Amino acid sequence: MMARWPLIAALLLSACGAAATPGDDNQVAAMAGAEPQLRAMLPMAMFSGQTMAMAAYASGIEANCAVVRPAFETAVAKYLPTWRANLVKAYRDNVPAETLAKATADARGAASAAMMPYRDKIAAQMQAASMPVLVAAATDVTLAATKAAAGIDIKMVDGAKRMAEMNAAQADGSLFCGLRPDKQETR
Repeated sequence: MMARWPLIAALLLSACGAAATPGDDNQVAAMAGAEPQLRAMLPMAMFSGQTMAMAAYASGIEANCAVVRPAFETAVAKYLPTWRANLVKAYRDNVPAETLAKATADARGAASAAMMPYRDKIAAQMQAASMPVLVAAATDVTLAATKAAAGIDIKMVDGAKRMAEMNAAQADGSLFCGLRPDKQETR
């Protein structure tokens, strides 16, 4: 009988106390999808203006992507800790601890449903805190691409041929170097 007490105590603690303890930061970040979120948003920021298109025009799609992909990975590694911390803080600041604890213990679908009433506040706080992070990360990648393109004598580029390459790359998604899930390559 005495051997059962530790097991019973553990079961009671897990049934009563664990639900009131919010998940650790790793659980919150995993539930919130910190890294996938940054990886999805960064390409949208990078490719939203004309700078990347101009770099691709000067360098060519393949050469541009050879610079952009590693610069993207470097930017993710550099800025993910701050992005992650901001996202975790937004969840902790806006979701009751009990709800957050339950959501981090639940399957992703259940967690998503539990977070719905708090999404707007989480998103507003995250946007305010992380827009500068997103801009800095996009700037790092864009700067790498423009530095590589700066060494190209634009007068030596066959404009008609390059525009055809650019149009084909936009049509098949390769213009985005495989980084935009909404614009996947079809070749």
